[in-house]
Amino acid sequence: MTDITAAPGQSTRLLLQQALDQLNRNENDIAEATLLRILANEPEEPDALQLLGLLRKGQGQLDEAAALLRRSLARRPMQPHVQNNLGSILYAQRRLDDAVTAFRAATKLKPNYAEAHHNLALALHAVANYADAEKSARAALRYQPNYILAAQTLAAILNEVERPKEAEQILRNALALGSRNPRQVAALQHNLALALKQQRRFDEALPLFDMAQSVVPDMPAVDYNRGNTLQLLGRLDDAVLSYRRALAANPLDTMAHDALNQLLYRLGRD
Repeated sequence: MTDITAAPGQSTRLLLQQALDQLNRNENDIAEATLLRILANEPEEPDALQLLGLLRKGQGQLDEAAALLRRSLARRPMQPHVQNNLGSILYAQRRLDDAVTAFRAATKLKPNYAEAHHNLALALHAVANYADAEKSARAALRYQPNYILAAQTLAAILNEVERPKEAEQILRNALALGSRNPRQVAALQHNLALALKQQRRFDEALPLFDMAQSVVPDMPAVDYNRGNTLQLLGRLDDAVLSYRRALAANPLDTMAHDALNQLLYRLGRD
């Protein structure tokens, strides 16, 4: 995430290394003091600015974090990692067009930057630019073939544009990699279930929703989509229970509310 490439004076180099070591040990208060000491003497030192920006990001101070990273880039433009970090902050702020611009700059500066290509795919997906999002996700996988998050994103895009057979193969390949991250496994199973549901293979989709739910019980989207599948299988009472679980976990889920209300109306329940 960080890459100190400057050649400042000896004291500044030592202080930067100290700050980086402190951040790696989660000694954030000490690191902040070290970085502010550097910037007191060299206000536009680009490495200190980017490290302080990452620290502010971790503190939730996103506007200040973005401003610090922009100052670092103004002093030293050729920093793909800083563009990627800036894009991540803008994406978190839902400033999606600005995030796309930052991620594109990162990939232009470093064409084989798989993480930036994936982040660009996420931002493009969020603005419904599915064609370019697919290209960016595929670029991430071209440079890092076992990049499970990129495979997951690509499959979600393909599901979105109703190409579920392609999504199915990508997801099966990703699951075969054997991720040890339970939430990642559950997300892959969930997306595979969606791909099968789109192909009207409901009996195959339902066990995958169940598996995802057993791995990570607190994923309301699984309950919602499981409810939709149960409806299509004619298991209406079970669908009601699934929608209720989705709403218990996320009471503001308007899609689950609509689905449950319509189903209760069909069943003649007030």
